[in-house]
Amino acid sequence: MFAEDAAKEVVADLGGAKIKPTYTDPEIGWPPAQITPILSPPLPNEGVWLGTDDDPFVGKNPGVPTPFVQTFVRTDPQRSYARVYVTLWDPRQVALHMVAGTVEPVSATGEVGTGQIPRTPEVLNKLVAGFNGGFQAVHFEGGMQSNGTLYLPPKPYSGTIAELRDGTTVVGTWPDGQPEVPDDILSFRQNLVPIVKDGVINPYKQTKWGGTPPGSADSIHTTRSGVCITRDGFVGYFFGNDMTPESLGKGMVAAGCAQAVHLDMNAGHTGFEFYRVAPTGELPDLMRPLQNDWEAESSVPLLAGWSFRARRMIKGMPHMLFPRYIGRDGRDFMYLTLRAVLPGEPLIARVSPAEPNEGVWRTKGLPQHGFPYAIATTTIRPDA
Repeated sequence: MFAEDAAKEVVADLGGAKIKPTYTDPEIGWPPAQITPILSPPLPNEGVWLGTDDDPFVGKNPGVPTPFVQTFVRTDPQRSYARVYVTLWDPRQVALHMVAGTVEPVSATGEVGTGQIPRTPEVLNKLVAGFNGGFQAVHFEGGMQSNGTLYLPPKPYSGTIAELRDGTTVVGTWPDGQPEVPDDILSFRQNLVPIVKDGVINPYKQTKWGGTPPGSADSIHTTRSGVCITRDGFVGYFFGNDMTPESLGKGMVAAGCAQAVHLDMNAGHTGFEFYRVAPTGELPDLMRPLQNDWEAESSVPLLAGWSFRARRMIKGMPHMLFPRYIGRDGRDFMYLTLRAVLPGEPLIARVSPAEPNEGVWRTKGLPQHGFPYAIATTTIRPDA
């Protein structure tokens, strides 16, 4: 009975037939190998990466595979209905950034952040997602820096997510004897000790992983979230209801995580949102009514002339204030933008009818030496 109900909930959470299985492109190594299910028998599509190419709420670069895939895995034999959901992205196409909230965290000088994603076309045109940060500063000892402004100093041994000045995403453990923030770190956020380090769950034997609200069934099983970097260099956001730290960590290790950080917890405080943003009137027609229980479309707050479309990562993600991270928030959070990669949109043919593949960029058969592609070529007749 539990398996049948869970299978139906998975279909609803992931949008039914909207996303389909996708398999590794050997040329670019994306997405990675499927996750091997832990519980037997597995549910349909358990551990199978589901693509988002045709999802109208998920942005992508033209001419290359979608940078986002999703799946789920069950890790707790005593709660076979509990699922760890993961959204994995390719950091060669997606950059991670951080925003300090208008209330949290407060620096030693009383300074707080803007609480919003920069309101510039260069950022908003590339915005694809936003998600929660870690615990409130009063509930943990750790550091945060956003865009070069230090709010709280780093703490050794803390699980750390960082954005380097060259755009690299880093997940790891802050070293002892390093009280200063290196110059190559633009932003970082810490939260407890790492939940996974070198593929080992809870290496420092942490016993307290946050508290649950009054009236909870117990003090351990709750909604939890986290971020990891895999052995292949991909980055993922993990989310699950009725999770212990260990069951969340097992999902991370099953997905190939090498280093991982436990983020915020409890229903309402954890959430991941996909975005498409464009000047008003330029978003493609959705061709159907919005599903208001997990989708939204409106004007970008505090910026005239721009509109957004958003959806929750999964339908059963009950976080507060949806759509949250497109607005101004009192808590710190993270957001994702697409990097500019080749080949880009096809050129518009000037002569009609167009020749086969006229203006369509070609990347195959060229000296690429890896991904993202270094060269793209096409032909076009410019003079009608």
